[in-house]
Amino acid sequence: SCDTASVMRGIGELTAKDVLDAAKAGDPLAMEAVESSMRYLGWAVCITQDGPVIVEGNDYPGYDFWQQPEHTPDRIGLWPTYQKLIPELRT
Repeated sequence: SCDTASVMRGIGELTAKDVLDAAKAGDPLAMEAVESSMRYLGWAVCITQDGPVIVEGNDYPGYDFWQQPEHTPDRIGLWPTYQKLIPELRT
């Protein structure tokens, strides 16, 4: 909030590393910034014959990517498309 004491106040240009370092050190404003902006962590996982493999993780999951049926125009989702592309998929 605006009246929270912070080591970040008065510093001209902050980087994400500055904010994270301050949060790790217990700075209340930095902790608030991190908590409010990093609520989600998205994982891309590939299922292989040897088991799952984590491809990547990111802090901004793809809100512009149709992941759920309610996000697609026909409301059936992408599963039928995946099944056409990968015949081994079963319901």
